[in-house]
Amino acid sequence: MRKYEDKEFIHILRHVATYHEIYKAVGIDRVSPEALKKTLIYDLNKPESTARAYIRALKGEDQGLFSYDAGRDVIFLNKESVYDFFLNANHLLCWSKFGFRNEYVKKLESGYKDLQNENYKMRMYINEHIKNS
Repeated sequence: MRKYEDKEFIHILRHVATYHEIYKAVGIDRVSPEALKKTLIYDLNKPESTARAYIRALKGEDQGLFSYDAGRDVIFLNKESVYDFFLNANHLLCWSKFGFRNEYVKKLESGYKDLQNENYKMRMYINEHIKNS
């Protein structure tokens, strides 16, 4: 994890706030700047000048959590940047101290282990019946 300086963390938070609609529009996909511009104009009702400015920023120096691959001409969320952001946010907000997410994950893991055990028992039961047939 790359630990943010306070200024950098504030910059990233501002970037997410400023480009919130783009973060939602791109999600985990890779999108061409032209397709993103059309989404901004037609789906999100942004003026064309604003859409062009957003695209120019994301392709340039103000990428935030995005990356731009000039060879493929796509904009996408950078996994490492997103990972760093979540870890820094976790450090700032101490999510692990609240425990609600931890408990949820533990419940899911417990349920998964129960399903694995049931699956194993069913396979043994079926195999036993096939063997005796």
